[in-house]
Amino acid sequence: MSLLKRLPKPDQLFPVYATGVVLIYSWSLLWFFWKIPSWLFYLQFGEILTSFAYILATNFLESLLVVAVPVLVGLILPRKWFLEAFIARGVTLVASALVYIMYIDYRFPAKDAPPEHLLTVRTPQVLVVTLVLVFLAGRLPFLRRLIETLAERATVFLFFSIPVSLIAVLVVLVRNLIQV
Repeated sequence: MSLLKRLPKPDQLFPVYATGVVLIYSWSLLWFFWKIPSWLFYLQFGEILTSFAYILATNFLESLLVVAVPVLVGLILPRKWFLEAFIARGVTLVASALVYIMYIDYRFPAKDAPPEHLLTVRTPQVLVVTLVLVFLAGRLPFLRRLIETLAERATVFLFFSIPVSLIAVLVVLVRNLIQV
C-alpha cells in the first residue's frame, strides 16, 4: 500500500508521458519522411507501411520506457523532492534527456564511430545542467506553471498516438506470428 502512495497519479503521469510522445514520435516521423523518397525506389507500398508500423510500435515501447524513468526517480527520492512537482520535474527530466539523445543521434549518425568525446566530456556537463533544470522547474513558480501548461497541452497527442500505436503493435505481432 505504501508503494502505491509513492506513485504519481494518472493526471500527473499523462502530461509527462505526452511530452515523451511528442518528442519521440516527432523525431521518428521526421526521419521516416526523410527516407521515404529513397524507399520508393526499392520498396513496395506495403513494405513501407510495415516499416511505419514497426516504427510506431518501437516508439510506443520507447515512450513507455522513458516515462518509467521519472516514475522510478519518484519512487526512490522522498516525496517532497520530486513527486510534489512531478509534472514540472518529470517533463524537464524527460525533455532534456531526449533532446540530448536526439542531439547525439543527429550530430553523430555513424554507428561504427561512437562520439566518445561527446559522451565522455559533454554527458557529465549535460547531466549537471539537467539536474539544475529539474530542481529549478519545481522551485520557480512561473517556470513550473509554464512547463505544466505546455505538458497539459501535449496530452492532446495521446488521443492519436495511443490508438495508432496499439494498432501498430497488433500489426507487428500478427506479422511476426504469421512468419513463425
